[in-house]
Amino acid sequence: MKKILFSVFTLISIGMFAQKLDVRWSTLVEPGVGKSQHFIPLGQSDEESFVGTISNSKGTITELVKIDSDLNNNIKIKLDFEEETTEASFILHGRVVVFTSKTEGNYKTIYARFAEGNNLSEPRVIIKNSIKGSKFHFSAAPNGKYLGIISDAPYLKGKNEEILTWILDDQLNEKRFYKLALTNKNMKVKINVPVMSNSGDLYIIKRYKNGSDNNYYVFSINEASERHQRKTLTLMGKRIADLVYALDYSNHLRIAGFYSSHSYNVYEGDFYFELDNTTKAVQFQQNSFDGSFLIEAEGKKNYKKYGGLMNFKINEMLLLDDHVYFTANHQKRIKLDEGKGETMQYVKNKMVVICLKKNGEPSFYKTITLNQESTGDYGFWNQNKMLVLGDTLSVLTNHKVNGKIVLKQTTISKDKSVQTIELSDIFLLKEQPMGIDLKNIKALKDGFIAPGWNIHRNKATIGLISTSAKE
Repeated sequence: MKKILFSVFTLISIGMFAQKLDVRWSTLVEPGVGKSQHFIPLGQSDEESFVGTISNSKGTITELVKIDSDLNNNIKIKLDFEEETTEASFILHGRVVVFTSKTEGNYKTIYARFAEGNNLSEPRVIIKNSIKGSKFHFSAAPNGKYLGIISDAPYLKGKNEEILTWILDDQLNEKRFYKLALTNKNMKVKINVPVMSNSGDLYIIKRYKNGSDNNYYVFSINEASERHQRKTLTLMGKRIADLVYALDYSNHLRIAGFYSSHSYNVYEGDFYFELDNTTKAVQFQQNSFDGSFLIEAEGKKNYKKYGGLMNFKINEMLLLDDHVYFTANHQKRIKLDEGKGETMQYVKNKMVVICLKKNGEPSFYKTITLNQESTGDYGFWNQNKMLVLGDTLSVLTNHKVNGKIVLKQTTISKDKSVQTIELSDIFLLKEQPMGIDLKNIKALKDGFIAPGWNIHRNKATIGLISTSAKE
């Protein structure tokens, strides 16, 4: 059964009509040896430095990286604290903060440390959690003024589920503590995702498995409320198969995704919710796919056999001009035996781009041919990313070809025409083959920041991406 894939992208429009990208690269950062290291940018701090994190194969953050505004120098701050586990790091209202956890007696304590220059401040206790064996999940508001933290209880047979929630301001002062005591059984298969809004409303998107079905709820909690609000996400005669979400400028939660009737692997249509801060559905719509779209995406044979999108995986969501865009990729894995033992080839054949109007009705459906193939890298280079460049929607894709990474840009113009160009010249200034980690692009006030990697993924750099007019 598919997991939910959630993706938030804070949208900015770059006020230029061109599509050409300009990129400035930082000096190389060496996260470590091997492909298990990850280098993810957080953004830009009040100190004008660009900040990123290095984490290991388990996802634990091990170092902060600060790169100066000229991109010429970088420093690393080790995050190695005795008996503490690094949980998360954010930029809150311009300040870099690191959160760690530690088990102390009957409590699991959360500490916070602010990065000041090349050092970290003394640890400060912000949470003491009484649920043994619990896991923390963090969400920062897009404007950096609020932080939401939830702690969910592990599975305990015969026990109902509890979720502890905290809302903090950018100085990490507690604004609200609230316990969600749920009447559903504490299932083994469950996902709880916090979403912190700019207005201080904390949403929790929940999925848990009941038999062969997935159940979906959205809870909302705010500083002043005496109780939580809850919305059960249900469709008319269909089952939610997969979904994504985004916050809009009114701090409403937009949720869109695919539905099915039999197999969760076959998407038969899409749905859309707009929820206000009380989880009331301001808009709701579900749409079945028409035959012409499915034939374009799957071919006549698969359309007649399955009646939907087969083995697509939902990717990301983006809001633009009161329209909702989201994408899904058709992907598969193929075992190869080249005489040196089996290796795995990762393939993405096609992508669908779905555009819905503000009321959830279809605007257009587009199919983009990807033909992405990579071997032995778990599909790292088979990535794609939606961006808004000027007033045009663009999809960036990586292609691993003959030991190099080719970057392509597909634009969908207002007349719904599709055009693809190659952008690999942005790497011409680098001394070795490299590519952009499209999954971890972040928005800045006047552009984007993205990690770049060499082909072996043992050296990284940060690229500042902006647009320029065509000559």
